[in-house]
Amino acid sequence: MSIWDQFPNYSTDELNLLTAVAAETLADSAGSQIGADVLRISPMAAARELEPILREQNPNVNREAIQEILEDRDQGSKIALRVLDEIRQTPALAEKVAEEYENRRHAMAVPLLLLLVAPVVILAMRVKSFRVKVGKNEASGTFEKSGEEVKTFVSGLVSSATGLVP
Repeated sequence: MSIWDQFPNYSTDELNLLTAVAAETLADSAGSQIGADVLRISPMAAARELEPILREQNPNVNREAIQEILEDRDQGSKIALRVLDEIRQTPALAEKVAEEYENRRHAMAVPLLLLLVAPVVILAMRVKSFRVKVGKNEASGTFEKSGEEVKTFVSGLVSSATGLVP
């Protein structure tokens, strides 16, 4: 049974670990497109980075509203699940994330979801293509459309939570 079979009904620990593995897999698979330091970004720094990206869809969005969403547990879970849904629909990435999840399920101290939402959402919006090794096979593909879907989702979430309508 794959972790994807449970989607979206994860325990907090499962969601935390799956989000961490997804962020690391996206960062690793993006090659030199994005630095690995994004995995340690704070919600405040992430909000600064996301503001110009989200303004493409909502010119009224602001950094404070984005940071507020990234720091809210419920909103963070919604964002993580949306990004995970896009990954789940991308077979090569889904397989790699599931493989890494199983490898680390018992070996990793689970970080807090709120520390992981900011990097995974930035990666989802910025990764345009990926290359992963699944077992002995290598696969590559695009993630740009999925990033646009995540951008639309987060922009709408910020708008609905703050009243900042485009």
